[in-house]
Amino acid sequence: MLFIDLAVLAWCFTVGASVGSFLNVVVWRLPQGMSILRPGSHCPRCRTPILLRDNVPVLGWLVLRGRCRACGAAISPRYPLVELVAGLAFAVLAWPELIGGGWNLPFLTADESTAASAPLSGTLAGIWLYHVTLMSLLLAIALFEFDGSRPPVRFLVVAVLAGLAPPVLWPQLRPESPREYAVLFGVQGGLLSGALGFCLGTSFDPRRGERWRALALAWGLALVGTFLVPGTIGVAVLVAGALVVLRLARFARIDVDMLPRTLLLFAATLAFLLLWGVFPEAVTIRGGFVNTAAPVIGAIVVLALLALFDRRPRS
Repeated sequence: MLFIDLAVLAWCFTVGASVGSFLNVVVWRLPQGMSILRPGSHCPRCRTPILLRDNVPVLGWLVLRGRCRACGAAISPRYPLVELVAGLAFAVLAWPELIGGGWNLPFLTADESTAASAPLSGTLAGIWLYHVTLMSLLLAIALFEFDGSRPPVRFLVVAVLAGLAPPVLWPQLRPESPREYAVLFGVQGGLLSGALGFCLGTSFDPRRGERWRALALAWGLALVGTFLVPGTIGVAVLVAGALVVLRLARFARIDVDMLPRTLLLFAATLAFLLLWGVFPEAVTIRGGFVNTAAPVIGAIVVLALLALFDRRPRS
């Protein structure tokens, strides 16, 4: 069984790293209005197509020592780093959700838990795929923020549909939402979470030149609310805690302005998914209108506390 488990983790890491490689292409090409499919991967300086053996995630960059094989131009280490982060996220989530029988998921019934005891069961494989899709979208938004560009509308439309449509066809992907209300709960969770993200972003980044970060955080948290309707408050608490740490670092004259806030959202969402089963019951209660409004209540508390600490004039 150990060999099978390691093989599953290796496969998940490979898939995640490949997705990370694709995200590098998406984030670079979409803001320029380019196709994400054509032309194929190539050196941006000499336009030479990248050989298949050089296009292996992470390893390809290491073999080439960060240089184009044709012209010797430097290849940013960001590319293998994104691939590594995506691969690790896929593998880390596979440990509890595929190999561990879903011990991190609070909504599995007794029958589902028994059926999910074998690795790669249908239900858990679908839930894992649904969750890593969310993680991939959040990583893409973090990369957009890092580059200082807004995600294109078509990207956001596809991202929202990826959160709303699958649970309608496969309700087990989001068992806290009854099938007949899957879209309604997803939209509600997305709107409330997006509002919470905007409030958090504007509160922790009060300068006018950084308002675009609030919008990026709103988009990211809206996706979390769409995919994880009752889990938004847990993710928001983790994000708020991380932002408090950044605020304290700024007060200590540590430069953290280049760190994408949505990267914190990515990390917080991954941490929440791993700990979902042990979070307080108030965070993991099955969905409903009252429960999905909880992020708004949490935002009011966070903003009230934040107002006591932020006395700097806005520029």
